[in-house]
Amino acid sequence: MKITRDVITDLLPLYLAGEASDDTNALVEAFLAQDDEFAQMVQRQGDLKLPKLDNGSTNQEDEMKALQTTQTLLRRRALYMASAIFFSGMTVSFTFGAEGVRWIWADAPYMALVMAAVGLIGWAGYAVTSRRLRATQL
Repeated sequence: MKITRDVITDLLPLYLAGEASDDTNALVEAFLAQDDEFAQMVQRQGDLKLPKLDNGSTNQEDEMKALQTTQTLLRRRALYMASAIFFSGMTVSFTFGAEGVRWIWADAPYMALVMAAVGLIGWAGYAVTSRRLRATQL
């Protein structure tokens, strides 16, 4: 494969920033030794001093705090979902007896309303917690 100016031009940002591997540095330097005109142009660009790339390093404490926050949110979301499903299901539950099938909302309408309200609170908590978890991409 022939190394062209286009290939070297693609590698120049890494080379000039000092972020290229040893093999890439050797390749660029060998090409510049062969092409004086291109080498002079690169020399002028090298005088601009490109900034170092930020590798996004964080300390271990921040990473542990983010992990613990994410685990807490996952547990909370599971709890909200479990309570929402349970209380939503209880709202439409029924029993079998001597009189036949009896719905809970027919025998105890206020209790059914309370269970429905608790179920709605559970679904709202689940939705809010899921939205907060989107920042962690889970």
